[in-house]
Amino acid sequence: NLEELAESFKLNGIIEPLVVHEEADGRYRIIVGERRYRAAPLAGLTKVPVIIKKGLTELQIRRLQVTENNDRDDLTAYEEAMGVIEDVEQYGTKEAMVIWNRGEAWISKRMAVKRYADPVREALEAELCGDFEVLHSLNQLIAESEEEFNHMMRRLKEGLPLSREEARNKVSAVKQFKREQAEFQKRRE
Repeated sequence: NLEELAESFKLNGIIEPLVVHEEADGRYRIIVGERRYRAAPLAGLTKVPVIIKKGLTELQIRRLQVTENNDRDDLTAYEEAMGVIEDVEQYGTKEAMVIWNRGEAWISKRMAVKRYADPVREALEAELCGDFEVLHSLNQLIAESEEEFNHMMRRLKEGLPLSREEARNKVSAVKQFKREQAEFQKRRE
């Protein structure tokens, strides 16, 4: 919220400087602190503290941006996943691991969001669930039983937690039930 940030600036000033990159044409591009830049005029500020970087590659700039975003408390799991997906598509998995300072499994869980069914991705975006392991189970569940998936989603919408174990067990139970149904059907034939 820019207004709240501006109020903070009126009381305390801007504590953390913006980071800009001097481009080849002599112009400056904000790489860290865009919200601070937009809130400053609302606080009546005409000057802001700035750190100027020169000669950075796009990859180095992205690393700075991710570091800044990771330090924010309000970065959602959806925003994180979208950032990882964008970085893997632009730089590759190995570089994304460096950018995010995370292992391949962590990157892979966020990349899986691309393959989620729409209702699962929407649950992530709506912040109903930010646990990628639970989301993975929900994605499996929707493929097995839309009815059971809808039951789990109702729980999440009501604010009831869903543990990883519960989600995995539900997927296993539905798959087991389907196997037993198929075996029963075969015996009847």
